[in-house]
Amino acid sequence: MVDIILTTFVVSGVLLALIAFHSCWMLAGRSKLTWLYPVMVIIVTVVAINGVIEIQGYPVDGRPEVKVEYVGHALDGDLAILIAKYKGEIRTYKFKPTQEEKDAMEASGDQQAKGKKIRLTLDEGAKPEMELIRMDRESPKE
Repeated sequence: MVDIILTTFVVSGVLLALIAFHSCWMLAGRSKLTWLYPVMVIIVTVVAINGVIEIQGYPVDGRPEVKVEYVGHALDGDLAILIAKYKGEIRTYKFKPTQEEKDAMEASGDQQAKGKKIRLTLDEGAKPEMELIRMDRESPKE
């Protein structure tokens, strides 16, 4: 469902951008408003980027492909919803976990309840890895 929404958003955005660019090009050719075309390109680009950022709350279908900081998880039938932090941004992943991955997420949740930060690696086919994030290494004093 998410793929259909994203595809529809991108296709409609491209069509609207082409119509706007063409109209602006025609207007710039008939008058002395030649500055209008580059301004329109910038405005449409900013609107498109903001639109993509707004719809990024949808979960990513699949495991995180990098080491992420564990924030939380929920099990929904045979699917897992993992909330993780990567490069300062919160991301949501939806995937079918193995029993080892379920155990790793539960253990990460237990450690988080004790006030610790955990970094998870959930590569497909590999054993999940948990690593304690040390505060003195994450943001050392200068």
